[in-house]
Amino acid sequence: MKRSDPLLACLLALFALHGSARADEHEVWMFQCMSNEGENEGPEFCTTELFMTVGLRDFLIYFVHNKNGKNPLVLTGPEDEFSGLAIQVDDRKPLKAGKCETGMCYFDLKNSSTLLKQFKKGRAARISVTARGSKLILDKTISLSGFSRIYDSFRQRRR
Repeated sequence: MKRSDPLLACLLALFALHGSARADEHEVWMFQCMSNEGENEGPEFCTTELFMTVGLRDFLIYFVHNKNGKNPLVLTGPEDEFSGLAIQVDDRKPLKAGKCETGMCYFDLKNSSTLLKQFKKGRAARISVTARGSKLILDKTISLSGFSRIYDSFRQRRR
């Protein structure tokens, strides 16, 4: 017997909501490198990143590791037109992204550097993303536990 598509979609939605709503789950910071296929030049770029699912939407926040030492902070998500992103680490003043576009916001290098320092010393960060019409599509507090360890160990391996 075949299940109807609407029933399956509903079950998957409930599972996704249940899985993302658990307060005892901690986000896991990771790193990865994207390499140029077929070339011997090594990694194209590497990131320290956190993947999050909120409701049925997936978001990725990451610092890009550049050889020049400039590490911009980027947030990507669904194909909504993002109009704003603010990140507040612990009780510090929130910093706003320099530019947002469809599915992406990023910080200028000065604010990225400030956020990197705050992420390394902080306990939690509140991330707020608005879409066109000032509709709040993400308002989530993430744990910064493990960020420094992953970021620093990766940086040491790359030297």
